[in-house]
Amino acid sequence: MNKRILGGLAVAAMLAGGLAFTSASTATAVSSPPDQVCYDRVRELEYQRTVVVKGDVIQKETQTRTRTYIDAVPAVDGIWQNFSPKTENGPFVGPPSHPTDPGGTWSTVKKLPPGQAGPDGVYSPSGENGNGSWFYRAAGTPGVDGGWSGWSEYGPWTKLPGADQMKDDGRARGPLPLSAGEDWERQYRYVVVGSYVISSAVETSDWRAESAGPPAGTGWFVIDKRFVKGEQIACPQPPPVPPTVTTKYGLCVVGADAVNGEQRTITYKWVLEGFKWVKVVDSVTVNVSRPLTEQEQAACRPDSKVTHGEWNDGEYECGDRTVTITRIVVTTPYVYRDGKWVLDPTGATKARETDTRELTEQERQEACDKPDGLVKYGEVRYDEIICDSTEFITRQTKLTTPFVWDAEAGEYVEGETVVTENVSKRPLSSDELAAQKAKCTVVTTTTPSAQPPTEVVALPRAQPPTEVVAALPPAAALPPAQAPTTTAPAPVVTIPAAGLPATGSNGTGVAALIALLVTSLGGAALLAARRRNVTT
Repeated sequence: MNKRILGGLAVAAMLAGGLAFTSASTATAVSSPPDQVCYDRVRELEYQRTVVVKGDVIQKETQTRTRTYIDAVPAVDGIWQNFSPKTENGPFVGPPSHPTDPGGTWSTVKKLPPGQAGPDGVYSPSGENGNGSWFYRAAGTPGVDGGWSGWSEYGPWTKLPGADQMKDDGRARGPLPLSAGEDWERQYRYVVVGSYVISSAVETSDWRAESAGPPAGTGWFVIDKRFVKGEQIACPQPPPVPPTVTTKYGLCVVGADAVNGEQRTITYKWVLEGFKWVKVVDSVTVNVSRPLTEQEQAACRPDSKVTHGEWNDGEYECGDRTVTITRIVVTTPYVYRDGKWVLDPTGATKARETDTRELTEQERQEACDKPDGLVKYGEVRYDEIICDSTEFITRQTKLTTPFVWDAEAGEYVEGETVVTENVSKRPLSSDELAAQKAKCTVVTTTTPSAQPPTEVVALPRAQPPTEVVAALPPAAALPPAQAPTTTAPAPVVTIPAAGLPATGSNGTGVAALIALLVTSLGGAALLAARRRNVTT
């Protein structure tokens, strides 16, 4: 009975400063039962190829040689002639012309004497060109036997036209010469210039052990693989294979506390698969990290932490539009300590940063002291004490000019003047009341019944006013005059001129006095009498 006996072997990997762990299980070394039979596992391959049957493409070619028929040529003997100058002409100066010369005659033609062969031409035996003897010599030509010349070399092989592509293994002689006096001879050959597919077939081999290789021939390729039971082998499990651990780290990152990487652990275990023990490979990849080296600390140090304080205003004064502001900037560097980047307060530096800003409208206004308003008072005026008055009244004009903020100019300027009147009242004293009663005399007169009663009030002549504090309302705003009664004559009140205080610089104006009388006595008749009295 076959049994699989598997165990677990933990493999852990940790780099210095790293925090990642990995583990994988592998087969443990155990012994197989004595009765277990194992066999070698043999891999077999199946091959295949395509067999193509091809035919040759044959081309017929030819080459030609020629020969020429030569006619017979008789031989020509060499000749010799001597020249005889005319004596009557005096000494002859040669050489003479051949075949005739006016200075003499040539002898009959003779055969070239033996031993006199040489180039054709006129010569002197002495080799001189003067008055010596002269002769003419011409070499003969040998005869040529007639008949066919030898064959020339064969010319190049050339492809025959399609109509002449037929088999002819012998030689061919042309029935007619190529030209007069010529003959030709041609030979043929057949050459393979290509191929064409006649048929094709796929051949598949039997299963063959991988060590045996493919069958004989070319073009075989593997199309399938399988494992089969081979010879019997021993069954004990092979010894365990230690795991393989590889670690790769990346580059440091600015501000990162560690360098990250990957760790790959490859484990091996033996598994009994029917025929033999098979080594199974497994791998696990995990993320790992490690502390920074000194070189990496220098290259990947984070930027120092910069802390900005609050902006503080400097001094400014009335009329300024901007103010200088300052703040403290603290720069604290990082140091690598215990595997982490931490701030180093001992290395912190401070710097003062300066800038300017626009003052707000409120700040510009608050920087300037607001002047007190300008106040002016007029003279104190006294109201006249008239009959039936119960109060003593004083009046004074007040001119108040406040200072207001001018945003464009950036300062306080005088604003609009406000005019007010201060009025002070007090009751008349007993002495003043007695004097008023003594001065005010009422005169009663009887008028005819046909005439309306007339009230006459004696008033002192008014003085021109020195200052008008406030304008009186128009006449239309005054209370209407009371209608006179007809049943009884109205009393006439006469006020002596000396009985009232004179209107002057401290008195009321004429208009104010008229209004007071109208209000006190309440009648249009009194107002009319007053007007008449004033005008007279």
